[in-house]
Amino acid sequence: MQNKLTEGCRDALIEALETKLDTRDKRYMFIRMEFKTLVARIDLEGSSHQAAWNIYSEFEKQCLLGSLIASLNAKLDTDVKFETVR
Repeated sequence: MQNKLTEGCRDALIEALETKLDTRDKRYMFIRMEFKTLVARIDLEGSSHQAAWNIYSEFEKQCLLGSLIASLNAKLDTDVKFETVR
C-alpha cells in the first residue's frame, strides 16, 4: 500500500509542475530526461494545470511521487516538501 501525500504537499507539487513546466515542450523534456519510460504514458497537452494533474496522477499510480518531488527540487530549484498522510 502506498502512502498518500498530504493535501498541502499535493497542492505544492501541482503548483510547482504548473509554474516550472508551463509549456508542453518543457513538460516533455523534463519527463523525457528524468523519467524516460513514463513519457509515453502521460498526456502532456492542454493547459498547464491539466497537464500537471496528468503528471501527478501517473506518478501516483507508479508510486513515484517521492522521485518526482526529488527531481523537481534538484533540477528545477523548487522546494516541495515530501509529506505523507499518517
